[in-house]
Amino acid sequence: MQRIEPRGESKTEFGTRKGTRVRGGLALVPALAAAVVLLLVLTPFGQAAAVFHPSTFVPPYNGKGLVQITTSTLGCGGKATVAKAPKFTTSTGVATGAGRAKDSSCSSPLGYTWAKTSLSSGYFSRPMSHLSGLHHVVVQWKVSWNSTVSANLGPGFKGAASASSFLVATLYLLDETNGTYLLPSSGWSFLSSTVNGTVHSSSSATFSMYLNQTLVSSHTYVITPAINWAEYAQAGSTGHCSASAFLSISGPGGTKLLSVTLT
Repeated sequence: MQRIEPRGESKTEFGTRKGTRVRGGLALVPALAAAVVLLLVLTPFGQAAAVFHPSTFVPPYNGKGLVQITTSTLGCGGKATVAKAPKFTTSTGVATGAGRAKDSSCSSPLGYTWAKTSLSSGYFSRPMSHLSGLHHVVVQWKVSWNSTVSANLGPGFKGAASASSFLVATLYLLDETNGTYLLPSSGWSFLSSTVNGTVHSSSSATFSMYLNQTLVSSHTYVITPAINWAEYAQAGSTGHCSASAFLSISGPGGTKLLSVTLT
């Protein structure tokens, strides 16, 4: 006879799976992103795809972390910097990183200058194959952040400035066979902005994102959840104004990919 053990954890090619284990039989597991695209990347894996059964996976995750950094400025007054390089740790599911953008008045034929820093931290699952019919992907995040945006209009408030920071969670199911990114049916985001004064935010949120797709057995798929964030500062070329924006995802409690569910 088969002997059923209590709920536990088992190691898989994807990560650590939670469920009920059956000695001498198959594992029985309970059935358990409006996004702004800051990151479109190709899978880093070259090995054969693995076959997966309905499961919920938690850290440590197999697969690879993914990161992205983009800094840009326009005109002479802006400076975009990476305060802390983005990182995703597969052993814990923790994502970290911070960016900053600053700008101040300087001569510009456009009448303004700006600076922007964009960062991403996320995860590539191992490639999956032999998935046929309707499937569901659910990822659960805890995201924490510290954000400060400031705009100073200068003496007599004669200038023009703006600053903003935002966070966006993305979830894609990458079809490696045809290069298609299959989109989620839910999303999450945070935005802070000002055109005069300073706004500070230090908070956290726990949420799930969902993706429902009909898959083709002969295709290979990769799950790619990520947290993307950016800081933007703009200042007019006159009025001695300035702006700055800072955002870190290493806020209270930290940012972590809690689980990935495939059913």
